[in-house]
Amino acid sequence: MWFKSPGRLPVDNSFDSSLLDACIALKTKIISNKGLDCKAEDIKDFQPQQILKFLDLLQDEEKSCQTAMKDTELLQKLDMLYEFSKSGNAEVKWRWFTLCIKAEKDDILQPTIEFLLSVGRMKFVRPLYRLLFNSKFGLCFISSYNCLEVDFSGREAAVA
Repeated sequence: MWFKSPGRLPVDNSFDSSLLDACIALKTKIISNKGLDCKAEDIKDFQPQQILKFLDLLQDEEKSCQTAMKDTELLQKLDMLYEFSKSGNAEVKWRWFTLCIKAEKDDILQPTIEFLLSVGRMKFVRPLYRLLFNSKFGLCFISSYNCLEVDFSGREAAVA
């Protein structure tokens, strides 16, 4: 048998990449047309892992992708269509908030703070706080609330 000697498997595996192809096609459509012909139905049939992969693809290192994802109007339109910031999935929210903070989309600050106060996983909290601290609008928020302290229940309490 083949497993008792060196060499390749006798069968070449072929994998179905249709789920990934749908994510790549949507990313290409958004970047090339700046979201003009996007509809909410675009991700209606996506599985949760496809949505996560799609958001990962939007954070790609390609120059065209980086340029498109700095456009706060495009991000606003995507959020209105796909409602990423209202998702009940913490992974989706984390990826979306990361994308928006990198683009300096300042109206995402309040939902991000609410998310940070509601979730306790360091996987989500630490990177978002770092991004907020390194962003212009996050740093302004932090400096304007330096007299407030947040306790573990999520309520703000004044520092004496």
